[in-house]
Amino acid sequence: MKLVLKGVSAPETAKTLNRAFRVTTKALGIANFAAEVHCQVKPGKAEVSNFATPQGYFQRVDAEMGQTLDRLVGNVAKMQLFSFNTPQLIETFIHELVHVAQMLRGDLKRVRGVSVWKGRQYREPQSYDEYKRLPWEVEAEAYALNISRRLV
Repeated sequence: MKLVLKGVSAPETAKTLNRAFRVTTKALGIANFAAEVHCQVKPGKAEVSNFATPQGYFQRVDAEMGQTLDRLVGNVAKMQLFSFNTPQLIETFIHELVHVAQMLRGDLKRVRGVSVWKGRQYREPQSYDEYKRLPWEVEAEAYALNISRRLV
């Protein structure tokens, strides 16, 4: 795996993101995959807004959350992070890396507008609470919290 960072002005943040990348890809068993992650980091927005992820979900953005978009095209994952602070950026980055791993392993797919997790189809969530209970989100959140606590 290779990480390409853009928009990270603080050297310490770049160093921490690279470390998070190494630790997370190793923990997920994808460190040796022939793939790249291109990550663009932008300053956080102060206002509350909604956005669509590649899976079609909407996530509320406020002072505690970063906005992310990720997608996998061939062997290149593209990720855009909107961050408010370094700990939150690292946690969000790890969370999105877990989704990249899920897609690379074939656990998470999008088939004709339907999310498929390990062969089972899931309907679009009707609320943020439903969204956070989706199995791929639960897994991503668990890894993000566990790994980011060790790094930040």
